[in-house]
Amino acid sequence: MNDPAKRKRLQRYFSKSQPVLVLFVLLAIAAVVASVALRIPAVGVLILAVVGLWLFVNALRRSMRVSDKTVDEWFNEDKARIAESSLDKLGLMGEQVRRTLTLTGPILWPTNGVPQKDLRLKKGKDRELRLAVNRVTVIHLTDQMLSVYSCDFNSLKNRILNEETEEYYYRDIVSVSTAELSSDHKLPGGKSLTQARAFRISVVSGEGLEVIISLPTLSKRTGGTIPTSDAENAVRMIRTMLRDKK
Repeated sequence: MNDPAKRKRLQRYFSKSQPVLVLFVLLAIAAVVASVALRIPAVGVLILAVVGLWLFVNALRRSMRVSDKTVDEWFNEDKARIAESSLDKLGLMGEQVRRTLTLTGPILWPTNGVPQKDLRLKKGKDRELRLAVNRVTVIHLTDQMLSVYSCDFNSLKNRILNEETEEYYYRDIVSVSTAELSSDHKLPGGKSLTQARAFRISVVSGEGLEVIISLPTLSKRTGGTIPTSDAENAVRMIRTMLRDKK
């Protein structure tokens, strides 16, 4: 499948529109017109129209439906491509990298370069929350340091935004962890997100890396979850590397 077709199907997956309602209204109007022209009771024509609509919509949905698994596979392909391109951005050669870790975090608040209409999410059949826009952070473990590339990725448009690069020498890293944080982010509807869970790398200067990996407040409201296993795995891997280097 070519990329434009893939992005169009992703837009349908995350769409909140109600095409069924529009079709029902059109068929109701057609039923009234038909009943007048053919002198058939409007109720009978409307019933036939509703049955026809139900059959048509179900067939259309089956033909256009994108599964949660397919969306995950496409996102993994995008992440792999971003990780590969990050080597050039960081000035690294493939042979210098001992391990690559990729973290993703949700974006549902105003973000530079991202149209508000693209800030979408959907809870899949597996109760996992999938987002149209994510923060992607790639961590390359080399012999001397962690090389980090971060960007905001709009999967609906295959667009990479707000790129950043950082380097952290192992000797300067104080801790690697995940932690609960207070949050002042707001959803497009105006509701506040008071909690966030973040992946953190702290260095001796007091600075470091902080990546939001999940939103407990959002999970409570939607009944869905954002998997954080990649972040937990990154913590273990980097701690192991730090023990070897110190």
